[in-house]
Amino acid sequence: MKSLRNWTIVILAVMVCAGAMIVSAVASPVDVRAAYHEQDGRVTISGQLSSEAGKLVSLQVINPLNQLDLLDQTAIGADGSYQFSYVLKQKINGTYFVNVNVEQSDQVLGTTFEVKVISPSTPTPDPTTPDSGDSSTAAPQASIVEPEVKSNPHVVVDPTSGIVSAKLEKEAVDKAFSTGDSQLVVEIQPVEGAKQYQLFTPASMFLTTAEKRITIVTEFGSITIPNRLLGNVDLHSATEVGFVIANADRSSIPDDMKDQIGHRPVLELSLVVDGKAVDFNNSSTVVTVAIPYQLTEEELKDPEHIVVWYIDHAGEAHAVPSGKYDASTGTVTFKTTHFSTFAVGYQLKSFADLSTVEWARKPIEVMASKGIISGTSDTSFQPAANISRADFMMLLTKTFDFNADVTTNFRDVHPIDYYYEAVGIAKQLGLAEGQGDGAFNPNEQISRQDMMVLLARAMGAASIQVAKGVASDLEAFSDKSYVASYAVNDIAALIKSGFVEGSGNRLNPTGYATRAEAAVMLYRIYNKQQNQAVVPDAPNIYFER
Repeated sequence: MKSLRNWTIVILAVMVCAGAMIVSAVASPVDVRAAYHEQDGRVTISGQLSSEAGKLVSLQVINPLNQLDLLDQTAIGADGSYQFSYVLKQKINGTYFVNVNVEQSDQVLGTTFEVKVISPSTPTPDPTTPDSGDSSTAAPQASIVEPEVKSNPHVVVDPTSGIVSAKLEKEAVDKAFSTGDSQLVVEIQPVEGAKQYQLFTPASMFLTTAEKRITIVTEFGSITIPNRLLGNVDLHSATEVGFVIANADRSSIPDDMKDQIGHRPVLELSLVVDGKAVDFNNSSTVVTVAIPYQLTEEELKDPEHIVVWYIDHAGEAHAVPSGKYDASTGTVTFKTTHFSTFAVGYQLKSFADLSTVEWARKPIEVMASKGIISGTSDTSFQPAANISRADFMMLLTKTFDFNADVTTNFRDVHPIDYYYEAVGIAKQLGLAEGQGDGAFNPNEQISRQDMMVLLARAMGAASIQVAKGVASDLEAFSDKSYVASYAVNDIAALIKSGFVEGSGNRLNPTGYATRAEAAVMLYRIYNKQQNQAVVPDAPNIYFER
């Protein structure tokens, strides 16, 4: 049992994705069965194994989007049976793949189960509601409430330059927000041959302290802008602010970068104040961007590897960690604190030393492709190596896309350190408190319980819903007494919310976290964060193709 600590699930065969299941040759009667209960979304996975009672059984479930849906472990019963049961967090149409492996065995058993999500029938029209006469198919509805205030301003088209301009007058803005709504959606209708769309708004809109947002929708993409966005720009003497959404000029992009981008969109976002370009960057707030995009046949096989790059003035590409494909809207979405050139890409990053951690391969590859985690070299990840406090803080801030103005830091974290900004952001946001003497001990290996405490704090800061945990939630774990008092509620919350399963009946809270374990944990939370509609900056916008 000692060889499998905490959450480490060793599967000594390549797990199968995209439809091909691996089933090793079976010398003795073993089986795996999966049943999906449509009514409550519960999945039950069970079977019979010839291995001795008490040995650990590891489970991996892959959803139809080729994403990791569940990692778990349990012990074989006295009669050789085992069982897992969980509720799908998100129901996705298609085939789910189940893989089961026994401790100290190279045998992987597989099965599948099907999920069919039945769309609700179209309700009968209310006879008192006038018929619009529009027979077109309505766009799918997301979980975020559609903003009530919309505007379709008059546009001016310059056919020579391909610039389409629209303007919001102050009276129109004041009237739109006078009803108490906090978001205004401005839809600029597509114009054939357009190369750039720009919307001019009154500067006063960005001086108010009330929480307001404006979403600008164009055929190239949409941007959602909070009114506090320009808090670091002096607008008191300004009259007008303009937001520009354009198809970027690719001529200045290096050839090797063009090859990586291929046919995919490249968007240029910029800001003008009273007609003058402003080099905008504000780390204390974010703009949410959505770019309409249709996946290729290759990308459909693994959409998690859709990425976003920011291209600087020198033509260098930088990963935007929040970039991902949203299948429900058919868009690539990301968040940014600055206006620049952004490109959609597709990247399959892997390492040569992942064969011993097949249970962590997909999380590592996805997070590396998005620029959240890095290898120790171009070809090596060292998954079994323990992770330092500083390196984990870097992964944490990238996963959650945290930003802040770093004005102070711990006494043992210096501006020349590669982790200076990440640790400083964590300190500024109240995630990292140090060791009590003003030190952070960045090179010290991080324990599992400290990793979980930081994760719980980060999820709170990101407004991700987590169940409230108490000490009694840890009763099932034999080493619960080793959990530090400051970590009890946070660890209990992560367990109750399904982010931590433990290893059998153990948590191993004082053990050190490995690079692979950190990647898997952050991958789970990254997907939860991206899929949970709790951030008001993400409007319910769809694009017609």
